[in-house]
Amino acid sequence: MMLDAIRDTSKENPEDKLRLLLCFFLSMPDNAISKDDLAEYERALKETGVDMAPFEYAKKCVLASRFADEVADTIGSAG
Repeated sequence: MMLDAIRDTSKENPEDKLRLLLCFFLSMPDNAISKDDLAEYERALKETGVDMAPFEYAKKCVLASRFADEVADTIGSAG
């Protein structure tokens, strides 16, 4: 479904497709999107010529948040 939306040629604005993917990505629980699916979404978006920097930033933020949660869990269970 997401891939179809990204590849939909009737939707001409690549930035709208990027915003859609960002909303989808940020609203999903951890590991709900497979790495393969995410890579495919990224490839499809890159083909539109959109600047992927906002998406790369969002991915880094999500990774940092997950790491912080894991550290907090580890510290909490050690005490």
